Amino acid sequence: MAKQDISITPRLLENAKKEFKRNGFEKTSLNVICKNAGITTGALYKRFSTKEDLFNSLVEKPANRLKEFLDKEHRDYKKLPKEEQINCVFKNWENEDRFIGLIYEYKEEFLMILNLSGGTKYEFYFDEISKIITDATIQFIRTNNKSDVDEFILYELVHILVSSYIKGILVPLSQNMNLNEANIYIQHVKKFFYAGWKDLLRI
Repeated sequence: MAKQDISITPRLLENAKKEFKRNGFEKTSLNVICKNAGITTGALYKRFSTKEDLFNSLVEKPANRLKEFLDKEHRDYKKLPKEEQINCVFKNWENEDRFIGLIYEYKEEFLMILNLSGGTKYEFYFDEISKIITDATIQFIRTNNKSDVDEFILYELVHILVSSYIKGILVPLSQNMNLNEANIYIQHVKKFFYAGWKDLLRI
């Protein structure tokens, strides 16, 4: 029985990442990836059913981890008594340092999602992250009666603010700042947005 070549998948992923980073998802050629990896297209299709499946395999672990982190933060926060929720709302937001740290732990993968994922299920990934945070914020506001904003514009307003904040903290990533440089920039962004949130939420 022929011994399986265990180097095929690592070579395939390494060359796929290079091509996706060079060309983006839509313009990347599977034939070029296979040629550069020294494998046949048949070997590729034994491991990945489509080009998108191959791209997803490179980014899905950090993408899932970030969503799981946000989900856990929200679940833990909801377990707190109402009074405690109000008292520690900004302490909870300080956990964004961990959120940002996770993005930078997987900087390469999140840059691929941010800039190169057009045509894949990750094309609107950061819009999904914004929606998760928006929904959690709206739940806090309605549970604790924490805004004088008219109900008919409340959701869209919070969504715009959250989306703007997410885009703001992703700028250092897209400009290839290291984590220390990014943290300096992001601290100022946080100060700006926190002042607005405190006023909006009457905290």
